[in-house]
Amino acid sequence: MSSPRLLFPFNAWYTLLLCCLLTGLLGGCQAKRTDGPLDAFVEPQPLKVGIAPDSPPLIMKKNGLVTGLELNFAQGLARSLNRPLKLVELPRQKLVPSLQAKRIDIIMSGMSVATAREQRLATTEPYLISGQVALMHLDDFPLLGRGNEHLISDSIRLGVVKESPGAKLVGGLNPKGSIHHYASSLSGLQALIMDRIDVFICDLPTNNYYAAQFIEQGLTPGTTLLTRESLAWAILPENKELHQAANAYLKQLKTEGALETLLSQRLPFYRNTAYSPHLNP
Repeated sequence: MSSPRLLFPFNAWYTLLLCCLLTGLLGGCQAKRTDGPLDAFVEPQPLKVGIAPDSPPLIMKKNGLVTGLELNFAQGLARSLNRPLKLVELPRQKLVPSLQAKRIDIIMSGMSVATAREQRLATTEPYLISGQVALMHLDDFPLLGRGNEHLISDSIRLGVVKESPGAKLVGGLNPKGSIHHYASSLSGLQALIMDRIDVFICDLPTNNYYAAQFIEQGLTPGTTLLTRESLAWAILPENKELHQAANAYLKQLKTEGALETLLSQRLPFYRNTAYSPHLNP
């Protein structure tokens, strides 16, 4: 006796199954996506990190490539979130507007907590205590390297980056000498090397970096913070999920000792300054 035949031939079953799959996929495109077996194939959204590579050694360009401490942080944060990293390079004055417009997710560019809060942004816990310090020639250190007492003398030529915390500081001191404003920290450094100014006021990481890079030219950083600034990452206040994740990542770095290692590797003279009484009273 012959066996009963299938009501549907094989090709018909295959076609029906294919139609069901297509219907399910197309319907999923229209509805809100929920967790399911296809999630593993969905590419996560990149973490868009805003940077202004103008603050060595925190964030800068070397041989045309972005490098620095903030890049290490950005890469680590993206890994901790299992998201690809997308660096968005911007002029410093456009970082905050881009964050507010949600063109970037976070600013990781040597920004102070005070600057971020002035713009009503949320910040992570600080990763570094910094501030403005003086950079000078070694023979001027006894006079200019231990505070601001002699910075206001009429014979002292001061250099600052325009519209920077250093410029704000110097303006508030009401110095009797001349003030020279530069477009970048590199321009101020060059003026100091060429003896066009006597002292260059900039943030601690940058001036320490320049002192290490140009030690043969006899440059040295001051040992006293002229201001005290906490550096952190800036996030929109409503982005609580990213805020919590960034703080968790930073806490992990501190717990594992990785933060101190990164700071020591990236910041010249870090071990000579980070724990001294005048920096951390």
